[in-house]
Amino acid sequence: MAPLIEERIEILERRLLQQESINEIRGVLGSYCKAIDARNPDALSPLLCEEISLVVTPWEIDIKGRAAVTPAATQLPPPVATSNSST
Repeated sequence: MAPLIEERIEILERRLLQQESINEIRGVLGSYCKAIDARNPDALSPLLCEEISLVVTPWEIDIKGRAAVTPAATQLPPPVATSNSST
C-alpha cells in the first residue's frame, strides 16, 4: 500500500531539510575557499570555531585557537599548482 499523505509529506520535509543543509555546507565551504584564496582574515574568522587547530607538518606549524589561526592561515604560502594529464 502507498504511504499516506502525511507520511509522504514527512519524507519530503526530511529530504528538503537535508538538501538545505547540504546547500549551507557548500556555501560555507565556498566562503572558506574564497577567504583563503584572497588571504582575507576578516572573511575567514567568522567561519572558524574558537577551538580550531591548524597543523601543517611540512612547516612544523601547530597553532590553536581562532585568534591565532586566522592570521596564520591567511599567510600560508600559496598552493603549488600541479598538472596531471595523461595523454
